[in-house]
Amino acid sequence: MTFLRKSIENVEFGRDPSAIFYSLFQDPAKHIDDMQCLRMFVRRYLVHTSEGNNPHQVPLYAFLCVRCAWPDVDRELVNRLVHEELTALVKADRAIAKEKERKRAHEDGVAIPSWASLLQSEC
Repeated sequence: MTFLRKSIENVEFGRDPSAIFYSLFQDPAKHIDDMQCLRMFVRRYLVHTSEGNNPHQVPLYAFLCVRCAWPDVDRELVNRLVHEELTALVKADRAIAKEKERKRAHEDGVAIPSWASLLQSEC
């Protein structure tokens, strides 16, 4: 199940206990080798790395090949997923910022005309 990021508030990034998180990959019976799982780990890598939660600067392919037990991961597929996920994450971040601005303006009693938000998004 995927949740809309704009409806999630007060999120704090933390570190996964390695033993629990990576046990998914150490036990082949738990490994789900499908597109949704690959997409999830690409998204997870992008978000955590952008938030500074990749202190050893582990490259994406090394993360997927070694830590996620996908030694034969298709690089073209991963590149396509990275592009799709980055586009979706940027779009979601912009929507979150726009919604926060709208809520703040509403709380201040100032209504922002719909055409004004269009001008702001073009800047």
